[in-house]
Amino acid sequence: MDEHYGIVEILPPALDWAPTKPSFFFNSGTPNAEELVSQLVSGANLLGSDDASLHRLNEWFIVASASDWFAAASDAPSEQQLFTNMRYFPEAGQNSVRPEFVAAAFCKSVVVLGPSGVQVVRGEVEADNPILEHLSQSLRWVRAVAFRGIGDA
Repeated sequence: MDEHYGIVEILPPALDWAPTKPSFFFNSGTPNAEELVSQLVSGANLLGSDDASLHRLNEWFIVASASDWFAAASDAPSEQQLFTNMRYFPEAGQNSVRPEFVAAAFCKSVVVLGPSGVQVVRGEVEADNPILEHLSQSLRWVRAVAFRGIGDA
């Protein structure tokens, strides 16, 4: 009989656990901006955004669209849930995780533009940081995820 039967291991919160397992989230095994951008654009496209694209502003990577791909998800979680909980992504197939969680887990800072305006969802962003003005003044974007501080970025 297995003597370890009945022992329950308490795992740390997902945002603390995920960075210790980058090979679960990045094909290269190393967190990097290019793969994260690809995940975000692909995720937006799977959820019906046909114009999701990459933009840059200084050290920031921005994936933006004229449609709100968050609202098109089958379970439509809140923005807070997308960035704090590891969410299953059925539209992307078996064992898939929403790329917004990956951004929160591996990036120093993440800022989101959505129906409720611009929100810092991860890290600290100075009030005078150009990303905040850039996102809030965009007339063509309904949804955007901006991030900095991942891997070599």
